[in-house]
Amino acid sequence: QVHSNGWLAMPWLHVQLEAAPPGEMRLVGSHEALGRWDPHQGVPLQWTGNQWQSKAPLILASNTEKVQFKFVRVAGSCITWEDGANRVLEVAPNSDGGFHLTAAFNRESCVRPLQPHEEERF
Repeated sequence: QVHSNGWLAMPWLHVQLEAAPPGEMRLVGSHEALGRWDPHQGVPLQWTGNQWQSKAPLILASNTEKVQFKFVRVAGSCITWEDGANRVLEVAPNSDGGFHLTAAFNRESCVRPLQPHEEERF
C-alpha cells in the first residue's frame, strides 16, 4: 500500500525531545532504524533552539510489535545514556500510521498516533 504522498504504507515516528545542549542527542534502540543499541548508529536529533527533533520521520518497517529505545547524549567521546528502564513503543503489526513521541531526557514520554491531517506537517 502507498500513501498519497508517495510513501510506502508502514509505521513511522516523529520525535520531539526536551534536553538542554551541549552535545548531540540521539535516539537509540532495538530496531534497525534506531541503530540496534549502537549510539554511533542511532538517529541524530536536530536542535531547533528550544528542543530536539527528528530531522525526518523514522520509518519503522518490521513485524516487530515492541520497539525498545532510549535517548543518548553524545559529547565528543563521552556518551551518556538515559537512566532507568528502556522506553517502549508498541506498534501494531502492519500498521501504516504515524506516531508522535514527545519526551524529556530522563523523564516521562508520551506517544500518540497522528491524525491524518497532522501527518502532512512532518
